Amino acid sequence: LIEIFKADQKFDLAKVKLTGDPETIRRCFPHDGKPAEQNFILITAHYGNWEMAGGAMAQLTGVTLVSLMRPFSNPMVGEMILKNRRTPVHEVLDKSGGIRGVMKALRSHKNIALLIDQHAATNEGVETTFFGQPCRTHTSPALLHLKTGIPIMPELTRRLPGDRFEFEMEVGPLIECQPTADTENDIKVLSQKCTAALETMIRKDPEQWLWAHRRWLNINRKHYDAQGKKQNKA
Repeated sequence: LIEIFKADQKFDLAKVKLTGDPETIRRCFPHDGKPAEQNFILITAHYGNWEMAGGAMAQLTGVTLVSLMRPFSNPMVGEMILKNRRTPVHEVLDKSGGIRGVMKALRSHKNIALLIDQHAATNEGVETTFFGQPCRTHTSPALLHLKTGIPIMPELTRRLPGDRFEFEMEVGPLIECQPTADTENDIKVLSQKCTAALETMIRKDPEQWLWAHRRWLNINRKHYDAQGKKQNKA
């Protein structure tokens, strides 16, 4: 929480280390004096310092990042946080009715960021497996990829040891899919790949994953039993 409000004083891009998949870095970040070759749909989690990640990613890629977000329950607190989140290269879109803005951003070769480690409602998600347990994951990344062909990039911003406001931005292999005639299955396959990619990175330092909501379907949810098996109840 303190980092959020002190970021404008403490943030230093020189203290952010880009790591991960070499091919993703080659395609999506500037190199050899050339701009990034590929824009992307970024998927991430409430992990490490996700508030700092947006501005840092935009600066590292040299491309404006547009984050899709749910409005804060308390508008005053939300504005305090958004004041530090918004920058000239990091835009924020309200998820309610924000799809038009997302498509416009992608057509303008901007990058999109989505936090997908929350439980998704039935009409917004598809069932996947996360840490061996059933959960429901937002389908937005899969739908956007199938519609645009723009690859999905998994990313986590990991806090490095010490108290020096230093971070590692890890990117995973790009997630891509050739659409088939079975769109429903394509969405499920892509959503599982997204979930698995974030799980792999979270496992490296799981204590930095900060999410207290009921992520899994078999945690206090009546239509699953204690072993995660579906019941006949709605």
